[in-house]
Amino acid sequence: MQYAFKKMRRMRVYDAATGEHKVTLNQFKTAQFTGSNDTVYAEGADGAKLAAFETNKVAGFNGTNGAIDAGFIALQVGSEPVEVTNGTEIMLRAELKTTDGTTVVLPHKATGDEGNEIGFIYAVDKNGQPAKSYPQAAEASATAFAFAPTTKTITLPTGVFKAGDGVVVDYYPKFSKYQRIDNDADKFSMTGRVIIDAWFTDLCTREDVPLQVVMESGKISGELDLSFSDQAAVQNVAVESMASACYGASQNLWKLYTYDEEEIVDT
Repeated sequence: MQYAFKKMRRMRVYDAATGEHKVTLNQFKTAQFTGSNDTVYAEGADGAKLAAFETNKVAGFNGTNGAIDAGFIALQVGSEPVEVTNGTEIMLRAELKTTDGTTVVLPHKATGDEGNEIGFIYAVDKNGQPAKSYPQAAEASATAFAFAPTTKTITLPTGVFKAGDGVVVDYYPKFSKYQRIDNDADKFSMTGRVIIDAWFTDLCTREDVPLQVVMESGKISGELDLSFSDQAAVQNVAVESMASACYGASQNLWKLYTYDEEEIVDT
C-alpha cells in the first residue's frame, strides 16, 4: 500500500508507569517523524569496504503546536501543574491616576506584612514608566505614602502629586486559586507512553486512512522555546523513542498501525 501523510490529529502522552493521561496536543501546524542510524564499515586493503553494520538506531517525532499547552510545558520541565488556593504569589501592576492629587485607590486589596503591604509606589515619567519611588510609612509625608488595607486607599506623599498625575503600584493581591508550574534545576523532562493519531491518504483509492504511532517510551525534549514576532508563538514538540533496558523486554522503538473503524468488533 502507498500513502500520503495528510494530517496530524493529536498527540497523547500517558504516564509510563500508571497509564494516567498527562496531556493531549491537537493543534499541530507541522509534524515530522524522524529516524536514523550510524553505519560502521569493515574495511580491507586500500580502504575497500567489505561489509556494513548499522548501529545506534534512533527514532522520534518533531512538530509545532499552534496552541501553547501548560501541561506539556510541565512535562518539559519535569514538573506537575500545582493548583494553589488562597495564594499571594502573583504580582499585579496598577497604573492609576489621582483625581485630587492626594489619594488613589487600588482595584484589589494588597497583601503582605502589616504596615508594609505595598512597599513602594512610583511617580511616572513622561512615557508613563515608573520613575521616582516613595516608600510606605505609617503616615503620609513629603517623602512617603500611607496605605489603608480595608479601603485599598493610598494616601500619596504630601505636596508631590497634582490632579491627573500617574501613579504605578506593584502589589500582591490574594487569589482564591491559580495554577503554578515549577521549573527546578534538579528536575528534567519526563518520559511517557506517546500515542500519535494522524491521517494517511491511500494513493490508489484516495480515501483517508487513520493511522496511529505508539512509542511505549517517548522521551519528551526539555528544550523550551516560546517566541513570537509578527505571528503568535508556537509550541515546539520533540519526542525521542527509547528502547527498554529491562531484561527480556522488547527493543521496539515504535509501532505504526493503519486501521478502519468499520472493522471494530463489538460482539
